[in-house]
Amino acid sequence: MDGSNKVSDFMIRDVVIAHEWQPISFIRQQMLINSYSYLPLQRQKNVTPKWYLISDYNLASCIPSERDKKKQRYLQTIKDALENGDLEIEEADSCEADTTVEKARKMLNDKKKPLLVTHKSEPDQILGIITAFDLL
Repeated sequence: MDGSNKVSDFMIRDVVIAHEWQPISFIRQQMLINSYSYLPLQRQKNVTPKWYLISDYNLASCIPSERDKKKQRYLQTIKDALENGDLEIEEADSCEADTTVEKARKMLNDKKKPLLVTHKSEPDQILGIITAFDLL
């Protein structure tokens, strides 16, 4: 490392975000094309927006092996899959852009999933995402 010690020095800035209206097939395609293991998803929790993660494991788990059922699931929206219990999501952990790399590394080690880098005054705004791979 060259003296950079903030998350903002290493985070991925152009974050691909999943939306509830998108079909499972599109989310799957984005994960495969970009080699993503997680996609952030924002949902309304009461009135407040809250960030979650769709993992490749949970997405794969929601796709049935039977051909006819698989086609139906691919057409299902994220929202419908969540409401039907077909898809599980995880709460996202976040940090701010000025978080130190050491603190982020500890947070990543504790949870084993990426951190969303959010805006200090507007935590519903994603500035980036950081994974352990980004800190190599």
